[in-house]
Amino acid sequence: PGMSEHCLGLAVDIITSDYTTLDYGFAQTDAAKWLYEHCAEYGFILRYPALKESVTGWNEPYHFRYVGTTAAEYIMERGLCLEEFIELYE
Repeated sequence: PGMSEHCLGLAVDIITSDYTTLDYGFAQTDAAKWLYEHCAEYGFILRYPALKESVTGWNEPYHFRYVGTTAAEYIMERGLCLEEFIELYE
């Protein structure tokens, strides 16, 4: 408790005025599609992508994490999750 990505200020869950539920349906919204395409420009990644559940244990299309623009661009361009990115440097 108190040490999650949210509590540390590294992550945000995003909703819109048209879609206010934190669930899988958010991935189908225009906002989610825009975020996925542009989040790296602002230093964010989609933290728990659907196709990476076997690695992360989660699928949360509304959960974005700040990692900085350089890392975010690398991660998003290659379709990695954070765990796979970290493995590159272990």
